[in-house]
Amino acid sequence: MVNPSKARGTRFESQVCEYLRTHGYPLVERRALRGNKDCGDIAGVFGWVLECKAAKKFELAEWVKEAESELGNALGTPWWAVIIKRPRKPIHKAYVVMDLEEFAEQRFGSQFVCRRPKQPLPEPLDIGPHRDVWEPE
Repeated sequence: MVNPSKARGTRFESQVCEYLRTHGYPLVERRALRGNKDCGDIAGVFGWVLECKAAKKFELAEWVKEAESELGNALGTPWWAVIIKRPRKPIHKAYVVMDLEEFAEQRFGSQFVCRRPKQPLPEPLDIGPHRDVWEPE
């Protein structure tokens, strides 16, 4: 007999693949399990390790740690995300979770992300008092 949790996860991964295929990722497919060498649940989205979760209880910190670990197995892959099934919602309403650093790198490119300034940042300019709401004079 199939484990119900595993069946739910497999069904969710298949739904994610189908959704991505119909939205511009024709090569997407479920990955085979690879134990401690796992590279995520979904292949075919270039540059991404995608971990899918369809659990009843959210364990976000654990899932993020798993995705980050799998990123280390996927040589040359720069980004990771966790796709989480929302209870009683259609597939297109799933959550996609990543940390802020991943978002900034993916969105703006690593050349724009300053992880640690090489020199102290300048003090902000003092532009004097300002109002939060514009009022005509």
